[in-house]
Order: sequence, then structure tokens, then C-alpha cells
Amino acid sequence: MQKATRFRQLIEAEEILVQPRPVTAAAIQRMRNALSVLQQSTREGRVIERPELAVSFGEINELTGLDTIRQMEQRFLTAQQLAAKYGTAAD
Repeated sequence: MQKATRFRQLIEAEEILVQPRPVTAAAIQRMRNALSVLQQSTREGRVIERPELAVSFGEINELTGLDTIRQMEQRFLTAQQLAAKYGTAAD
């Protein structure tokens, strides 16, 4: 019971933020919206422009740490491995 009390104190003092459900719910709703538009697009045989339903490739790359991954590949992979993966050495 003592741990629960301390946890409650941290929350009340705003030293800890516990809000996973609203964030998850919002993400699920955004995915549903995007899938709905995709289904509509498929049914109608046309592209439906809804840029607010997606993030850019740049944002995805940033969130996944692509620059860091590429730097690590340059550091740790051989020229042959890079050529096999990318067709030529990745710069």
C-alpha cells in the first residue's frame, strides 16, 4: 500500500505523467480514419488527398532514428555489405 501512496503523490505533484490510454486511443482513431480513407480510395478508384492523416517520410525517418542507423552502417559495415544492401556504398 505504501508504494501506491507514493505513486499517487508523484502524480499529484506532477512529477510523473501517466496518460497511456488517451495517447493510444488517439493513435487508434487516427489509424481508423486513415484506413477508412484508403478503403474509400480503393472503392472509388481514385487517390484521395488527406495529408493531415499521415506524417512525412522525413518525420518517420526522424522518429525511427534513420540518420543514426545510417551512421552506424557506415561505421560498422564493410563496403561489400553496403553495396549488397544499397547497390552502391551508402553516403
